Amino acid sequence: MPEKLNIVPFVSVDNMMKLVLATGVERFLTDLAGYIEEDFRRWELFDKTPRVASHSADGVIELMPTSDGETYGFKYV
Repeated sequence: MPEKLNIVPFVSVDNMMKLVLATGVERFLTDLAGYIEEDFRRWELFDKTPRVASHSADGVIELMPTSDGETYGFKYV
């Protein structure tokens, strides 16, 4: 898919490494912990949807969606 059509940011391992190295490990982890704490304070706003799993002979694909009513996000593994 052309990047200009991709409206969902993708965090690859390479992009995550660049972000951590540019920010610094200690600051990155401190900031990340702060964002996680903020989200837990708003826990009641989040949709808690069970994982959507698709099984095949080669393994499992899982989609883990969530929304706080304003922003939608998902984790895909």
